[in-house]
Amino acid sequence: MSVSADRRLRPCSKVRGNLSVPGDKSISHRALMLAAVARGTSRIAGLAPGEDVRSTRRLLERAGTVLRDEDEALVVEGRGWRTLDQDDPASVLE
Repeated sequence: MSVSADRRLRPCSKVRGNLSVPGDKSISHRALMLAAVARGTSRIAGLAPGEDVRSTRRLLERAGTVLRDEDEALVVEGRGWRTLDQDDPASVLE
């Protein structure tokens, strides 16, 4: 949409509405990893949609983290740092 050079904008007292911006890839990776090693339930909304973020999710699931989609967000059941599967670390990366 282009705006004409002669278009005039007038001040207003209030602006209302909702704005959604795409998720940031780096922050999405960090949010997933931190939620996995935290204790308790984390709800992450607005994850970046890329394949590499989905790969991080799959890796965490293979390591034993419970993740589920719920109402346009991802719920991560974090159980602490030491609860990630350490029996066969190589299998997580296969």
